[in-house]
Amino acid sequence: MTLKPKGGRNFGLKELLLALFVIVIGGATQQFFAGRTDLATVVNEPNSSLRIAFTLPDAANRQGGLDEALAAAIDGAQTRVDVAAYDFNLQSLTDALLRAHAAGVTVRMVIDADNNYHPQIAALRASGIEVVEDSRTQIMHNKFVIIDEAQVWTGSWNFTFNGTFRNDNNVVVVHSPALAENYTAEFEEMFLAGQFGPTSPHRTPHPRIEIGDVLVENYFAPEDNPQAAILAVLEEAQESIHFMAFAFTDD
Repeated sequence: MTLKPKGGRNFGLKELLLALFVIVIGGATQQFFAGRTDLATVVNEPNSSLRIAFTLPDAANRQGGLDEALAAAIDGAQTRVDVAAYDFNLQSLTDALLRAHAAGVTVRMVIDADNNYHPQIAALRASGIEVVEDSRTQIMHNKFVIIDEAQVWTGSWNFTFNGTFRNDNNVVVVHSPALAENYTAEFEEMFLAGQFGPTSPHRTPHPRIEIGDVLVENYFAPEDNPQAAILAVLEEAQESIHFMAFAFTDD
């Protein structure tokens, strides 16, 4: 299976399956969601970009990881950095957020209560950074960062030592104001309104965005039912389906 964006450049299985973690690329879901009026409009961003990066686990050297790239992006922030993290204990990212905060950048965080005990979280709070936790029994499993309402980092990567230096993970880095608006809406549902899980409203401003020459459909769980969107893509398969998953229990 390959996907051919408007310009004709092929995106293979690796690109597709990594992006499916949070983002569904392609048109197969259009038929499945024909009744959803919010999918009818496509926001065109020809100057936006999307790239994929991977962890290179190296616990011995602890350098050259995704954390360095994200820390550099945070250091370049001018106005705001929002972090939604299931788990967070990387000192490099903690230091970057503290630097941003000290420079006058607004820094906000949402974290799952199960991982609220790390000293790095305490350090952020002690500096005056507001951290909101999801204290439900269910987990807040998001892993994304929004920088200056224009750049989104998201994927399987937990912002932790293990997630960076011991585990195989991926991150999709998207420069797109429209996508950043989607993630900001999701973030503020949690941070400002305390709306987690089933209480999170279906309110994604731009579900379909053309980023460069790639059509991106953006879904959040559970309100946007991403399972159905992924099933619609899988049902279009003609030759093969390859997937990589930490856990697989969905009938």
